[in-house]
Amino acid sequence: MTDLRWGEAKDFFDPDSMGALPDLFVPDATVEDWQTVLDLVRACGWQWQYSQGDTVGPLPTAAEVFARTPEAETVSLRVWPVPGVLAIFWFWRRPRSTSMSTFGNCKVKWASTFSATF
Repeated sequence: MTDLRWGEAKDFFDPDSMGALPDLFVPDATVEDWQTVLDLVRACGWQWQYSQGDTVGPLPTAAEVFARTPEAETVSLRVWPVPGVLAIFWFWRRPRSTSMSTFGNCKVKWASTFSATF
């Protein structure tokens, strides 16, 4: 895939012309793939909020997320890569998805569920 710039793709995220974005699921994402996502969020300086159930906390490593017990509450990571775009990542028990995109100069390896609000 060639590098895609936000200016070239932003119209695809316009709720007036495109509606809501679908959830994305791509099988076989590894813990390492998830760590790439977490590293990207940190490196790009994007606003984020990590939650386990209703508890907001610091961003852990992917290994820590997937080491949780089966009874642990659902984990999500909300990321605002650009103003007006919210990507929500759901950390399922088994890592399951990945897809490529780019915002500005940061390549994004999206994982699991991607949702957007404007």
